[in-house]
Amino acid sequence: MAPGNRRRSAVSVIDTQITSSDSGSVAPARKIDKKIRGKSRGVRLDRLITSANGQLHVDFSSGKPKGPNAEMFSTEIGIVVRSHAPLNVEKWDDIPEEQTQPLIDRVLSKFDVDISKPYVKDWMLKRMRLRFNGFRNKLNEEFKSFSDKKTALENQPKYLDSQEYWVFLCDRFDSAKFQDRSNKNKKNRGGLPVHCGGSKSFDQHMMEMEVEEGKAPGKIALFKKLHWSEGKGWIKPEAETLYEAMIGYLGNEDFENGSEPISEAEICIKVLENKSGYLKGLGIVMPQKTSSSSSNVVSPENIELKEKVEHQDQLIKELQAQNAKIMAIMSKFESSNIGSFNMDQDSQLS
Repeated sequence: MAPGNRRRSAVSVIDTQITSSDSGSVAPARKIDKKIRGKSRGVRLDRLITSANGQLHVDFSSGKPKGPNAEMFSTEIGIVVRSHAPLNVEKWDDIPEEQTQPLIDRVLSKFDVDISKPYVKDWMLKRMRLRFNGFRNKLNEEFKSFSDKKTALENQPKYLDSQEYWVFLCDRFDSAKFQDRSNKNKKNRGGLPVHCGGSKSFDQHMMEMEVEEGKAPGKIALFKKLHWSEGKGWIKPEAETLYEAMIGYLGNEDFENGSEPISEAEICIKVLENKSGYLKGLGIVMPQKTSSSSSNVVSPENIELKEKVEHQDQLIKELQAQNAKIMAIMSKFESSNIGSFNMDQDSQLS
Protein backbone atom coordinates (compact mmCIF):
# COMPACT_ATOMS: atom_id res chain seq x y z
CA MET A 1 0.00 0.00 0.00
CA ALA A 2 1.40 3.39 -0.99
CA PRO A 3 2.18 5.79 1.87
CA GLY A 4 -0.76 7.97 2.78
CA ASN A 5 -3.33 5.72 1.12
CA ARG A 6 -6.18 4.65 3.33
CA ARG A 7 -7.19 1.04 3.57
CA ARG A 8 -10.61 0.47 2.14
CA SER A 9 -12.84 -2.43 2.97
CA ALA A 10 -14.26 -4.38 0.06
CA VAL A 11 -17.93 -5.27 0.15
CA SER A 12 -19.73 -7.57 -2.21
CA VAL A 13 -22.90 -6.36 -3.87
CA ILE A 14 -25.12 -9.16 -5.18
CA ASP A 15 -27.51 -8.32 -7.98
CA THR A 16 -31.12 -9.50 -7.67
CA GLN A 17 -31.59 -12.85 -9.37
CA ILE A 18 -33.52 -12.62 -12.65
CA THR A 19 -36.00 -15.35 -13.57
CA SER A 20 -36.52 -16.03 -17.27
CA SER A 21 -40.17 -15.83 -18.35
CA ASP A 22 -39.64 -18.57 -20.93
CA SER A 23 -37.90 -21.34 -19.04
CA GLY A 24 -38.38 -20.32 -15.43
CA SER A 25 -34.66 -20.75 -14.91
CA VAL A 26 -32.76 -18.48 -12.58
CA ALA A 27 -29.84 -16.56 -13.98
CA PRO A 28 -26.69 -16.73 -11.85
CA ALA A 29 -26.21 -13.77 -9.56
CA ARG A 30 -23.62 -11.27 -10.71
CA LYS A 31 -21.09 -10.36 -8.04
CA ILE A 32 -19.75 -6.82 -8.06
CA ASP A 33 -16.82 -5.81 -5.90
CA LYS A 34 -17.21 -2.24 -4.78
CA LYS A 35 -14.66 -0.55 -2.56
CA ILE A 36 -16.01 1.75 0.08
CA ARG A 37 -14.35 3.47 3.00
CA GLY A 38 -14.88 1.66 6.28
CA LYS A 39 -15.51 3.47 9.54
CA SER A 40 -12.54 4.71 11.55
CA ARG A 41 -11.44 2.15 14.13
CA GLY A 42 -8.34 3.82 15.56
CA VAL A 43 -5.98 1.02 14.43
CA ARG A 44 -3.19 3.45 13.52
CA LEU A 45 -3.57 5.18 16.88
CA ASP A 46 -3.32 1.89 18.79
CA ARG A 47 -0.14 1.00 16.90
CA LEU A 48 1.43 4.36 17.67
CA ILE A 49 0.56 4.09 21.36
CA THR A 50 2.08 0.61 21.48
CA SER A 51 5.29 1.77 19.78
CA ALA A 52 5.49 4.85 22.01
CA ASN A 53 4.88 2.81 25.19
CA GLY A 54 2.34 5.29 26.46
CA GLN A 55 -0.08 8.08 25.67
CA LEU A 56 0.32 10.51 22.78
CA HIS A 57 0.73 14.17 23.74
CA VAL A 58 -1.69 16.77 22.36
CA ASP A 59 -0.74 20.44 22.53
CA PHE A 60 -3.57 22.68 23.79
CA SER A 61 -1.44 25.80 24.36
CA SER A 62 -3.54 27.78 21.87
CA GLY A 63 -6.81 26.68 23.47
CA LYS A 64 -7.38 24.08 20.74
CA PRO A 65 -5.53 20.86 19.82
CA LYS A 66 -2.65 21.25 17.39
CA GLY A 67 0.45 19.37 16.39
CA PRO A 68 1.06 15.92 14.85
CA ASN A 69 -1.42 14.11 17.11
CA ALA A 70 -4.30 16.60 16.86
CA GLU A 71 -6.03 14.84 13.95
CA MET A 72 -5.92 11.44 15.67
CA PHE A 73 -7.22 13.05 18.85
CA SER A 74 -10.25 14.38 16.99
CA THR A 75 -10.78 11.05 15.22
CA GLU A 76 -10.66 9.12 18.50
CA ILE A 77 -13.37 11.35 19.94
CA GLY A 78 -15.60 10.34 17.03
CA ILE A 79 -14.87 6.64 17.55
CA VAL A 80 -15.66 6.85 21.27
CA VAL A 81 -18.92 8.73 20.67
CA ARG A 82 -20.11 6.29 17.99
CA SER A 83 -19.27 3.28 20.14
CA HIS A 84 -20.29 4.38 23.63
CA ALA A 85 -22.52 7.48 23.66
CA PRO A 86 -26.20 6.88 24.55
CA LEU A 87 -28.36 7.54 21.49
CA ASN A 88 -31.78 7.28 23.13
CA VAL A 89 -31.97 10.97 24.07
CA GLU A 90 -33.59 13.91 22.33
CA LYS A 91 -30.32 15.85 22.06
CA TRP A 92 -26.71 15.79 23.28
CA ASP A 93 -27.36 18.25 26.10
CA ASP A 94 -29.80 15.75 27.64
CA ILE A 95 -26.95 13.33 28.39
CA PRO A 96 -25.98 13.69 32.09
CA GLU A 97 -22.39 14.28 33.18
CA GLU A 98 -22.14 10.81 34.69
CA GLN A 99 -22.44 9.49 31.12
CA THR A 100 -20.29 12.06 29.30
CA GLN A 101 -17.37 11.80 31.75
CA PRO A 102 -16.67 8.13 30.90
CA LEU A 103 -16.48 9.15 27.23
CA ILE A 104 -13.84 11.75 28.10
CA ASP A 105 -11.96 9.20 30.21
CA ARG A 106 -11.83 6.75 27.29
CA VAL A 107 -10.19 9.37 25.08
CA LEU A 108 -7.77 10.43 27.82
CA SER A 109 -6.66 6.82 28.27
CA LYS A 110 -4.83 7.18 24.94
CA PHE A 111 -3.80 10.84 24.96
CA ASP A 112 -1.73 13.01 27.27
CA VAL A 113 -3.93 16.07 27.72
CA ASP A 114 -4.07 18.48 30.66
CA ILE A 115 -7.76 18.05 31.48
CA SER A 116 -7.36 20.23 34.59
CA LYS A 117 -7.67 23.25 32.32
CA PRO A 118 -11.41 23.99 31.90
CA TYR A 119 -11.11 25.02 28.24
CA VAL A 120 -9.70 21.58 27.34
CA LYS A 121 -12.75 19.76 28.65
CA ASP A 122 -15.05 22.35 27.06
CA TRP A 123 -13.43 21.77 23.68
CA MET A 124 -13.74 18.00 24.02
CA LEU A 125 -17.43 18.21 24.94
CA LYS A 126 -18.16 20.52 22.00
CA ARG A 127 -16.36 18.14 19.64
CA MET A 128 -18.29 15.21 21.07
CA ARG A 129 -21.55 17.05 20.45
CA LEU A 130 -20.58 17.54 16.80
CA ARG A 131 -19.65 13.88 16.37
CA PHE A 132 -22.84 12.80 18.16
CA ASN A 133 -25.02 14.90 15.86
CA GLY A 134 -23.10 13.73 12.80
CA PHE A 135 -23.53 10.07 13.72
CA ARG A 136 -27.26 10.45 14.29
CA ASN A 137 -27.57 12.28 10.97
CA LYS A 138 -25.95 9.27 9.32
CA LEU A 139 -28.47 6.97 11.02
CA ASN A 140 -31.25 9.25 9.81
CA GLU A 141 -30.00 8.79 6.24
CA GLU A 142 -30.16 5.03 6.80
CA PHE A 143 -33.73 5.38 8.04
CA LYS A 144 -34.75 7.47 5.01
CA SER A 145 -33.35 4.86 2.62
CA PHE A 146 -36.26 2.53 3.50
CA SER A 147 -39.82 2.87 2.25
CA ASP A 148 -41.42 2.98 5.68
CA LYS A 149 -40.73 2.73 9.40
CA LYS A 150 -41.61 -0.98 9.59
CA THR A 151 -39.00 -1.85 6.95
CA ALA A 152 -36.42 0.33 8.67
CA LEU A 153 -36.99 -1.41 12.00
CA GLU A 154 -36.37 -4.76 10.32
CA ASN A 155 -33.04 -3.57 8.89
CA GLN A 156 -31.00 -2.29 11.79
CA PRO A 157 -27.56 -1.03 10.59
CA LYS A 158 -24.81 -3.55 11.29
CA TYR A 159 -22.56 -0.87 12.77
CA LEU A 160 -25.18 -0.08 15.44
CA ASP A 161 -25.08 -2.68 18.21
CA SER A 162 -28.13 -1.65 20.24
CA GLN A 163 -31.60 -2.55 19.00
CA GLU A 164 -33.04 -0.31 21.74
CA TYR A 165 -31.28 2.70 20.23
CA TRP A 166 -32.47 1.86 16.70
CA VAL A 167 -36.10 1.53 17.80
CA PHE A 168 -35.87 4.86 19.64
CA LEU A 169 -34.30 6.60 16.65
CA CYS A 170 -36.81 5.17 14.17
CA ASP A 171 -39.65 6.50 16.33
CA ARG A 172 -37.90 9.86 16.51
CA PHE A 173 -37.11 10.09 12.79
CA ASP A 174 -40.70 9.15 11.92
CA SER A 175 -42.30 11.79 14.15
CA ALA A 176 -43.98 14.81 12.56
CA LYS A 177 -42.05 17.16 14.86
CA PHE A 178 -38.67 15.83 13.74
CA GLN A 179 -39.54 15.80 10.05
CA ASP A 180 -40.83 19.37 10.16
CA ARG A 181 -37.63 20.61 11.83
CA SER A 182 -35.50 18.54 9.45
CA ASN A 183 -37.17 20.06 6.38
CA LYS A 184 -36.63 23.59 7.71
CA ASN A 185 -32.95 22.90 8.41
CA LYS A 186 -32.51 21.37 4.97
CA LYS A 187 -33.98 24.46 3.35
CA ASN A 188 -31.65 26.73 5.33
CA ARG A 189 -28.62 24.66 4.29
CA GLY A 190 -29.58 24.55 0.63
CA GLY A 191 -26.82 25.55 -1.77
CA LEU A 192 -24.12 25.83 0.88
CA PRO A 193 -20.98 23.80 0.11
CA VAL A 194 -19.37 21.45 2.62
CA HIS A 195 -15.58 21.36 2.91
CA CYS A 196 -13.09 18.62 2.03
CA GLY A 197 -10.74 19.20 4.94
CA GLY A 198 -11.35 15.84 6.59
CA SER A 199 -11.15 15.42 10.35
CA LYS A 200 -8.42 18.04 10.77
CA SER A 201 -9.54 21.17 12.56
CA PHE A 202 -9.51 24.48 10.70
CA ASP A 203 -6.73 25.63 13.04
CA GLN A 204 -4.67 22.58 12.06
CA HIS A 205 -5.08 23.40 8.36
CA MET A 206 -4.05 27.01 9.01
CA MET A 207 -0.97 25.91 10.94
CA GLU A 208 0.12 23.58 8.11
CA MET A 209 -0.42 26.34 5.53
CA GLU A 210 1.67 28.71 7.64
CA VAL A 211 4.52 26.17 7.76
CA GLU A 212 4.35 25.59 3.99
CA GLU A 213 4.06 29.25 2.96
CA GLY A 214 6.11 30.87 5.71
CA LYS A 215 3.29 33.20 6.74
CA ALA A 216 -0.17 33.02 8.26
CA PRO A 217 -2.79 32.38 5.53
CA GLY A 218 -5.79 34.62 5.00
CA LYS A 219 -9.37 33.45 5.45
CA ILE A 220 -10.02 33.43 1.69
CA ALA A 221 -6.95 31.28 1.01
CA LEU A 222 -8.12 28.88 3.71
CA PHE A 223 -11.56 28.68 2.09
CA LYS A 224 -9.97 27.72 -1.24
CA LYS A 225 -7.76 25.06 0.37
CA LEU A 226 -10.80 23.47 1.99
CA HIS A 227 -12.99 23.53 -1.12
CA TRP A 228 -10.63 23.05 -4.08
CA SER A 229 -8.05 20.44 -5.08
CA GLU A 230 -5.66 20.34 -8.02
CA GLY A 231 -6.93 16.97 -9.18
CA LYS A 232 -10.69 17.48 -8.83
CA GLY A 233 -11.15 21.23 -8.84
CA TRP A 234 -13.99 22.78 -6.80
CA ILE A 235 -16.08 20.37 -4.73
CA LYS A 236 -19.29 22.18 -5.79
CA PRO A 237 -20.08 25.02 -8.21
CA GLU A 238 -21.46 27.02 -5.27
CA ALA A 239 -18.02 26.97 -3.62
CA GLU A 240 -16.41 28.47 -6.72
CA THR A 241 -19.11 31.14 -6.90
CA LEU A 242 -18.54 32.12 -3.27
CA TYR A 243 -14.77 32.20 -3.74
CA GLU A 244 -15.03 34.41 -6.83
CA ALA A 245 -17.35 36.74 -4.93
CA MET A 246 -14.79 37.06 -2.12
CA ILE A 247 -11.96 37.67 -4.60
CA GLY A 248 -14.13 40.30 -6.27
CA TYR A 249 -14.46 42.19 -3.00
CA LEU A 250 -10.74 41.79 -2.34
CA GLY A 251 -9.77 43.30 -5.67
CA ASN A 252 -12.20 46.21 -5.50
CA GLU A 253 -10.15 49.38 -4.98
CA ASP A 254 -13.04 51.78 -5.63
CA PHE A 255 -13.66 52.96 -2.08
CA GLU A 256 -15.97 55.90 -1.64
CA ASN A 257 -15.46 58.83 0.71
CA GLY A 258 -11.93 57.73 1.55
CA SER A 259 -13.12 54.64 3.45
CA GLU A 260 -10.63 51.96 4.45
CA PRO A 261 -10.24 48.83 2.27
CA ILE A 262 -12.45 45.98 3.42
CA SER A 263 -10.61 43.23 5.34
CA GLU A 264 -10.70 39.52 4.47
CA ALA A 265 -12.63 38.84 7.66
CA GLU A 266 -15.29 41.37 6.69
CA ILE A 267 -15.44 39.89 3.18
CA CYS A 268 -16.04 36.40 4.59
CA ILE A 269 -18.82 37.72 6.79
CA LYS A 270 -20.42 39.55 3.87
CA VAL A 271 -20.28 36.56 1.48
CA LEU A 272 -20.58 33.50 3.73
CA GLU A 273 -22.81 34.52 6.64
CA ASN A 274 -26.23 32.87 6.75
CA LYS A 275 -29.24 33.08 9.04
CA SER A 276 -27.80 30.74 11.63
CA GLY A 277 -24.74 32.96 12.03
CA TYR A 278 -22.33 30.23 10.90
CA LEU A 279 -19.69 30.90 8.26
CA LYS A 280 -20.08 27.71 6.27
CA GLY A 281 -16.74 26.24 5.24
CA LEU A 282 -14.57 28.21 7.66
CA GLY A 283 -15.71 26.87 11.02
CA ILE A 284 -16.45 30.31 12.45
CA VAL A 285 -19.56 30.81 14.53
CA MET A 286 -20.86 34.35 14.43
CA PRO A 287 -23.23 35.87 17.00
CA GLN A 288 -26.87 36.10 15.93
CA LYS A 289 -27.90 39.47 14.56
CA THR A 290 -31.05 40.95 16.04
CA SER A 291 -33.38 43.57 14.61
CA SER A 292 -32.09 46.10 17.12
CA SER A 293 -28.42 45.51 16.33
CA SER A 294 -28.26 44.23 12.77
CA SER A 295 -25.13 46.25 12.03
CA ASN A 296 -23.15 45.03 15.03
CA VAL A 297 -21.09 42.26 13.41
CA VAL A 298 -18.12 40.77 15.26
CA SER A 299 -15.21 39.87 12.99
CA PRO A 300 -13.47 36.46 13.15
CA GLU A 301 -10.33 38.23 14.37
CA ASN A 302 -12.25 39.54 17.39
CA ILE A 303 -13.61 36.07 18.10
CA GLU A 304 -10.10 34.59 17.97
CA LEU A 305 -8.79 37.43 20.14
CA LYS A 306 -11.54 36.81 22.69
CA GLU A 307 -10.60 33.12 22.84
CA LYS A 308 -6.93 33.98 23.33
CA VAL A 309 -7.75 36.50 26.07
CA GLU A 310 -9.87 33.92 27.88
CA HIS A 311 -7.02 31.43 27.57
CA GLN A 312 -4.51 33.95 28.95
CA ASP A 313 -6.85 34.82 31.81
CA GLN A 314 -7.02 31.16 32.72
CA LEU A 315 -3.22 30.88 32.67
CA ILE A 316 -2.91 33.99 34.86
CA LYS A 317 -5.34 32.52 37.40
CA GLU A 318 -3.33 29.29 37.50
CA LEU A 319 -0.07 31.19 37.98
CA GLN A 320 -1.62 33.32 40.72
CA ALA A 321 -2.80 30.19 42.52
CA GLN A 322 0.66 28.64 42.26
CA ASN A 323 2.28 31.87 43.48
CA ALA A 324 -0.06 32.00 46.48
CA LYS A 325 0.96 28.45 47.43
CA ILE A 326 4.66 29.32 47.12
CA MET A 327 4.24 32.46 49.24
CA ALA A 328 2.41 30.48 51.92
CA ILE A 329 5.21 27.91 52.04
CA MET A 330 7.88 30.64 52.22
CA SER A 331 5.99 32.43 55.00
CA LYS A 332 5.72 29.21 56.98
CA PHE A 333 9.40 28.49 56.40
CA GLU A 334 10.46 31.99 57.53
CA SER A 335 8.29 31.77 60.66
CA SER A 336 9.88 28.45 61.51
CA ASN A 337 13.41 29.86 61.06
CA ILE A 338 12.66 32.95 63.17
CA GLY A 339 11.36 30.74 65.97
CA SER A 340 14.48 28.61 65.86
CA PHE A 341 16.70 31.71 65.88
CA ASN A 342 14.95 33.14 68.98
CA MET A 343 15.34 29.85 70.82
CA ASP A 344 19.08 29.83 70.04
CA GLN A 345 19.44 33.41 71.31
CA ASP A 346 17.63 32.56 74.56
CA SER A 347 19.82 29.55 75.18
CA GLN A 348 23.00 31.61 74.64
CA LEU A 349 21.84 34.32 77.10
CA SER A 350 21.05 31.78 79.76
